[in-house]
Amino acid sequence: MSMRDLIKDIMVSLETKVDDTTIILFKKIGFGDIRFNTLVNEAKSDKFIGDVLHERDPKSVTGFFYNDILVGFAIPRKEGDGYRTGPIFVKSEYRNKGIAKAFVKQLFDNKKGNAYIEENNIASQRLFLSCGFTKQSKSIKDGNIILFLYSKK
Repeated sequence: MSMRDLIKDIMVSLETKVDDTTIILFKKIGFGDIRFNTLVNEAKSDKFIGDVLHERDPKSVTGFFYNDILVGFAIPRKEGDGYRTGPIFVKSEYRNKGIAKAFVKQLFDNKKGNAYIEENNIASQRLFLSCGFTKQSKSIKDGNIILFLYSKK
């Protein structure tokens, strides 16, 4: 399945109900969407995200809508016979509400996947471990940053 098919199949309009009043919607959004551009500018100041558009040229982005408000995004992609989330960003005031966790669980439901996570990014490490990923012995160095591989088989 191509990334385009993946986005079309599970990310075009996928809802997850958190409680009686809260719904999270994962929806494909484009780079021309002003709401996304605003989030990207905010993400640039996040030490684990930085300038995501400078480093990648993804074909599509999955927006995270919390009660109809765009509060985050991910840039998933196909990798070998599995998938990667790419960068995940959630606005600080919407963190710890299960938004990123719901996305990771949906993206990797019955699918293999990988995530490379910075050694100091404890929140992301906990997120992926809680979603069934295991930390591998493999790591890569990107400049002064060490990224550890987390995988789900």
